[in-house]
Amino acid sequence: WSQPDRYFYPCFGNALLALPDGGMLLIGGTSDGNGVSRGTLWRFTPQGDTLWSRSYFSAAPADEQTFRGGCRLPDGGFALVGESAHATGADVLLLRTDADGRERWRRTYDQDYIDGGGYVLPTADGGLLISGGSLAFATSPPSPGDALLIKVDALGQQQWRTSFGGRWRDASGPLLATPDGGYVVSATLGDTVIGITTQFRFALCWFDAAGTLVRQRTYGPMRPYVGATTLLPLADGGYLLAGQTSDTTNAAGPGLGEPEGFLLRVCADGDSVWYRTYKNLTGGYSSNYLRAVQPTADGGFIGVGFLHPRAPDTGTQDAWVFKTDANGYLQPGGAPPGVTCRPVGLPEAEAETDAGIDVWPNPAPDGRFRVRTPARATLTVTDALGRLVWRGVAQEAETGVDLSRHPPGVYVLRVRGLSGHTTTHKLLR
Repeated sequence: WSQPDRYFYPCFGNALLALPDGGMLLIGGTSDGNGVSRGTLWRFTPQGDTLWSRSYFSAAPADEQTFRGGCRLPDGGFALVGESAHATGADVLLLRTDADGRERWRRTYDQDYIDGGGYVLPTADGGLLISGGSLAFATSPPSPGDALLIKVDALGQQQWRTSFGGRWRDASGPLLATPDGGYVVSATLGDTVIGITTQFRFALCWFDAAGTLVRQRTYGPMRPYVGATTLLPLADGGYLLAGQTSDTTNAAGPGLGEPEGFLLRVCADGDSVWYRTYKNLTGGYSSNYLRAVQPTADGGFIGVGFLHPRAPDTGTQDAWVFKTDANGYLQPGGAPPGVTCRPVGLPEAEAETDAGIDVWPNPAPDGRFRVRTPARATLTVTDALGRLVWRGVAQEAETGVDLSRHPPGVYVLRVRGLSGHTTTHKLLR
């Protein structure tokens, strides 16, 4: 089935969340008759029928809000992130709702002339981590800007803020929690300028829990349009980064090009395993936009986006779906990767044991697990995309972990003892 909706605000940062009941939450904005946009949510049933929709207005009528992304929280509510534009620029916007979309609170965060948030991640302490970017005012292009991370508590009060990048315009994108309590964040970094056009490379940046940059790796050639839309954790501890780069085949001049998709697979330490680009329209002047990627049961990946043809390509603007194998090939039989990921973590002889930690039943079809751990251990559960879905502290010999409101799949339980040692266990829901 499909459900057209003429009110959907057509900006690239909008998001669609899958919900435990099989329904969906569409995150974006609407525009009134005067062209003023409002952040908006639509809640759909599994069949695509609208349960409810809500728009969120600011105190100043001329101000505009748009949601770029969001996440579902352990209590069933949602955290939504985007920007709030006003007469003197724009600020990062964070809005918290309950499960029915009713606003609980909102916060804005000002860094520079124009600021915006694109992604938000629940953190193990009950707070949130926002990624986005800031853009400084400039009298002539290109404008400088920084990638931006903002850590807030459960009520949206800022705890720390980190800006990073280089001399030119930068922005941060999708992000995940890491087993050590830190974060891995994708970023687009301005590398150089050709004429007035900034050339970008994509990057992965690792931060500790306090927001200190631990290491950074950059990938791919310099291109005029680069941006990550998906960051996936992989079973081997590595990551898959996906999004947009530029095809320079028939560029109108130096530093120019048309959009095409990319997939990058890296090891846990950031070493590149393989990098592939994708386009359905091959005439050299068309746009191939890759907006999201998900893993498939056979170890491969499925990508989705849309196409905008220009001559000599023909046709109309269409949805685009493609399937790859585990090595990123559209056709099976491609050359195997030349990079083998190094083992990460403690050598077996040095690693602490998991003595005293038991999980049962596992699998648990009803989503209800029992966990035996040392007293006062901290337990966190994340889904396959690294999103926090449950958190607790072991007060007794046995602790119940209830994932019944979450969809079937693989989850990761992390048990952190008072000594700081963390063990990881796979939960099958």
